[in-house]
This record gives sequence, structure tokens and C-alpha cells, in this order.
Amino acid sequence: MKIGILTYHAVSNFGAQLQVYSTVSYLRNKGYTPVVIHWYPDDLANMYKKMVGNIQTKEHADFVIKNLPVTSICKSELDIINTVNKYQIDGLIIGSDAVLNYQSLISRVRLGIRGLHFEHKYSNRRFPNPFWGTFIESTELKKIPIVMMSVSAQDSDYKHVKFKLRKNMFKALSRVNFITVRDSWTRNMIKYLTYDQIIPDITPDPVFGFNYNNEKLIPSKEYILEKFGLPDNYILLSFKNYSSGVVSLQWLNDFDKKARSIGCVSVALCMPGGVMFENNFDYKIDVPLSPLDWYALIKYSKGYIGHNMHPIVVSLHNVVPFYSFDNYGIVRMKYFVKDDSSKIYHILKEADLLKNRCSALGRLKYKEPSVELVFDSIINFEYNKCECFSKKYLNSYIDMMKRIEDVFAGLI
Repeated sequence: MKIGILTYHAVSNFGAQLQVYSTVSYLRNKGYTPVVIHWYPDDLANMYKKMVGNIQTKEHADFVIKNLPVTSICKSELDIINTVNKYQIDGLIIGSDAVLNYQSLISRVRLGIRGLHFEHKYSNRRFPNPFWGTFIESTELKKIPIVMMSVSAQDSDYKHVKFKLRKNMFKALSRVNFITVRDSWTRNMIKYLTYDQIIPDITPDPVFGFNYNNEKLIPSKEYILEKFGLPDNYILLSFKNYSSGVVSLQWLNDFDKKARSIGCVSVALCMPGGVMFENNFDYKIDVPLSPLDWYALIKYSKGYIGHNMHPIVVSLHNVVPFYSFDNYGIVRMKYFVKDDSSKIYHILKEADLLKNRCSALGRLKYKEPSVELVFDSIINFEYNKCECFSKKYLNSYIDMMKRIEDVFAGLI
């Protein structure tokens, strides 16, 4: 049975590629033939090219070629329809990841030096687009079961969706056979858009099943330590941009001293755009870096501190201490932040580990946490609580995938 996957597979992003690789591996392990549909809008590709240098862009492209069964490029919904028919796909998974992002007019308003302006509206944040399954109604499409798996609407200000657009979104969602979401914000959005008629379950990101699906493919600790010249005990720090003022150079120096006092070294871990924050650490891991090595570096570390969601997911999954400088959430005029719109906030609330997080957004919200607080979050990490949560989410992930299999088998 051939199962198509439509998600963020080609973007230069470690977590995005690991989530689709986890899904591909699950399907292969269960005897299915996965097919990743290669929809990658030009404007999204160009955005990542500007953010990520050529050397790391090539690393992500090589990862796709080596690990993902990708179709020829699709530029339109008609291309996707033709691809489903050409490859004789029997079922389709949309997701995981933030595939239901929608950028309303008000959410595009930005306040800059020259006053108010509107941010570009990317293809993946418009409606309609293929992630919403709007191609399903085509009479040219082979009739197959379609599910949305652990989808997210990251930071979408859905209450501004009104009238005809809301009804069209409702219509699109109603055509999907089965929907689960990654966080409560997205569940509330779907509930709102469908006038309370669809209230999906919240299910884990596929990276919570990465060890289950890919255990034999994860690089060993010995390999990672030798490849990157690391000592046995290290703590990773990774920030998007030093100029954002999240932590000062003095803060990083003070943290490094505390880490060394317990026999650990501080390591600057790159984002896809490279090591983007100023630091004096003796150890730096820069681009190019493969998504699998990135995963293993976090898995074998004594802690992760910094931005982004998937490092926190990897940490939770592997029971690794962490402190999240949460860079997600709806922000109004640079000052006001809605915490519950953050996907990190949702996960850590579920895990009862919100004390290992601060919001890194909003001029009124953010205050640099003390080195002592962050350090204490690492050395006094609640391992038992995290391990219980990790096992719970793995079981939830496996149950979700079984239900998706039942949909494809015609049992749901």
C-alpha cells in the first residue's frame, strides 16, 4: 500500500526534516511504501535561501535525497493531483508540522523605523493551499482516504478569520477523513473554523516517535564525540540571533563558568543559518550539520538551552535537561504576547515543566532569566517527571499511528 506524505520535508530546518523522516520510517517498518510529495513553493524556498547559507542548504537537500522517497516537483494543486494518480497513492497523510498556518491581514502588520508595513504573505500561509487539502474536491483526484496528522497552526490569529473565508476553511477541513492536532491552540482554531463540529484530539509530533522508528539509524555517542571533538559531558546552547538581546555575552560567560564547575563544557550549537550568537566558548558546532547528527548531539548532551521547539521535543523524548527561551506566540506591536499560542508552552504545560521555560518575546514580557535559575533547571532537572511524560507521549504517538492505519484500512 502506497501512502503519500505532504508536509515540510524540503525546508532547511532540522526538526522539519526529522518529523517527516520519522513518519517515513514508521510506514516502512509497518510494510507500507511511503511517497513524499514534493510540494515546495518558490517563495518559501527563496526565503530559506536568504536565511540559510549554501553549504547548509546543500546538507538538507542531500538529506532529502538520501533518506526520503520524494516525487518530482509539484508547483500547483493540479501537479499534486497528477502525482497522487501517477504514483498510485492509496492514502495521504498531511503533516505533521505547522501546515495549517494562516496569516491574516492584521497578523502581517509590522511596526518598523518607517512606520507600519505589511509582511509578505507566503504561499504556505495563504488559503487555499495544498496543506489544507483543498485539492480533494477535484474530480480528477483518485479517491483515497486523507488524514491530517498532528498538524499545527503555529501563531495563527484565527479569530480574525470571518464570513466566507471561514466557511471555505470549514468546507476544506470537512473533506478530510481524520484530523489530529499538535497543540491546544490548533484544536481551538479548528473548533472555531468548523463551528464546533470538528474537535480533534491532540497528538504528539512524530519526533516523539523517533527512537521507536529509527533506533538503528541514530549515530552512536562514541561517533558523535569523536566527530565533533567533544568531551563526554557537554551542554548545548543555541540562539537565533545575539542582537535580539535574549542573553548577554556576560550571561554566557557566567553560565560557562558554572558549567565547568560541575565538569561540563558549554557548546555553541548552530541553527541552520550557523552559530548566530556571540560567545567565547571553546567548543562550537557550526554548519554544515546533518539533521541526524543534530538529533544525536542533543540526545547525548547533559542539557539544551535556547530557542526553537524541536530541540525541546528531542530533549523531552530522550529525557535530557533543558531550558527553553520560547520564541513562539502571537505578539502585538512588539509588546504583548499570547503565551497559549506557543507550541512550546503547550508541550511543557502538558509535561508540567513550564518552570523550564521563559517567553523570549515581547518588550513587556521578556526579562533575562538569571544564570542561576537556568543552571538550576539543568542540574536539578526533574528526570522522573520527564521520563513519565516521554513514555506517555510515545504511547500516544503509537496509538495515533494505529488509528491512521485503521483509516487507510477502511475501519474508521
